[in-house]
Amino acid sequence: GFSMPLSAWFKGAWGTFIESVLRDADPTIFDRKVTQQLLDGQRRGFSNTGRLYALTFFELWRREYQATL
Repeated sequence: GFSMPLSAWFKGAWGTFIESVLRDADPTIFDRKVTQQLLDGQRRGFSNTGRLYALTFFELWRREYQATL
């Protein structure tokens, strides 16, 4: 196996993309306050990239397959 360089990706264009996806995520599924706390924590040096990556790709999957609650 190998690890993905999520921290490095988050600092570049992928970080901007992740923020835009999560900012526009369905508020009935995602708590915007918690999502913003994860993003803010990442900017302050906390290691939230795994969580942010998972949330982003879940939201992208949800959009693609039009899944709702």
